[in-house]
Amino acid sequence: MGPLPRKGNMKQKITDYLDKIYGGTFTATHLQKLVTRLESAKRLITQRRKKHWDESDVVLITYADQFHSNDLKPLPTFNQFYHQWLQSIFSHVHLLPFYPWSSDDGFSVIDYHQVASEAGEWQDIQQLGECSHLMFDFVCNHMSAKSEWFKNYLQQLPFRVLKISLLRLIRKPISVPSPVRVHYRY
Repeated sequence: MGPLPRKGNMKQKITDYLDKIYGGTFTATHLQKLVTRLESAKRLITQRRKKHWDESDVVLITYADQFHSNDLKPLPTFNQFYHQWLQSIFSHVHLLPFYPWSSDDGFSVIDYHQVASEAGEWQDIQQLGECSHLMFDFVCNHMSAKSEWFKNYLQQLPFRVLKISLLRLIRKPISVPSPVRVHYRY
């Protein structure tokens, strides 16, 4: 699959791509829900952004739990520090995984819908986004054995799009033993 076109019948292109992924189970109802969500998200974009990066852009990359204080969680602490010391220097903040996680320094995600409670909450990320351009790692290629998705998979609940496979060689050391090889084909 190539990139989605800028012009043309976008709904049809989206339907074609998702039909390939979901094997004919992607319906007009699903498409309408997706389009509604995309339109809602588009309305939330409040700032016009440059189309391309240039030499004036500076990116700070940090984990969500790197800034500590005695009375605040890491994300609100980072927000204060960023506002006071970094905002005039860094135009972009690349926030490494802030989801609840079980291992691999945040890359073994338990729940993609939550902010790790020990780091902060969604409001902290929203506040940071009001004064910087934010980037995140979605980490869709990792999943915790403690995640609801994985638990449901082990119970053999009907998934059509979940495929888990592990490489024989793990090139990056992780803090837990290598899990059992699991495959799912649909």
